[in-house]
Amino acid sequence: MIVAGLDLVVCEGKFFSDFNWPGLRHQLISQRRQVRHVLHHYPQITSYRHAAIVPEYPPEPIGADAVLTWDDIRMLAENIMGPEHYVTTRLRNAVDKYNKLKEEQGDFRICNYNDRLSFNEMRGMCGERQGIRVGIVCGEGALRKLTLAEAENRRWKWREPTNKGHWKPTNWLSQAVWLEIVNSKRAS
Repeated sequence: MIVAGLDLVVCEGKFFSDFNWPGLRHQLISQRRQVRHVLHHYPQITSYRHAAIVPEYPPEPIGADAVLTWDDIRMLAENIMGPEHYVTTRLRNAVDKYNKLKEEQGDFRICNYNDRLSFNEMRGMCGERQGIRVGIVCGEGALRKLTLAEAENRRWKWREPTNKGHWKPTNWLSQAVWLEIVNSKRAS
């Protein structure tokens, strides 16, 4: 929150964290409730603006009064401080890193899995299809910690290699590794 005279500016920034657009929209709604509380207790503040600073423009409105990308801020820094200024350089490097990650790990705006399947459906698919990945947060270690009953009672996300959604490789196992681990649980 920034108070400028009688005005309040509320900024929410996201960059390399695992945010998603619906989650950000809900966060902004929650923040507006808090701002109403602040405005109630500080009647001298006559207006406010809610700004979201994000890595790219959202695919649909998110409820902010203004949306800025980190590249917008980099261009502003370049115009004010010059292209070789420390801040400009750091912002340029960060934007480049984000774009590279997006290329390598997919688009945050796209669902990162194709479907959810029961345990038995997932076992069948993994036996039939090559190249798919099965999702579990924290990957192989997390799957090994599950009991067979826990594994059988959950629905499993899977993704095609062509899926363009953002993914963390550590949270996705090849179908061969997933099958190996769950089959070893069935054998024991």
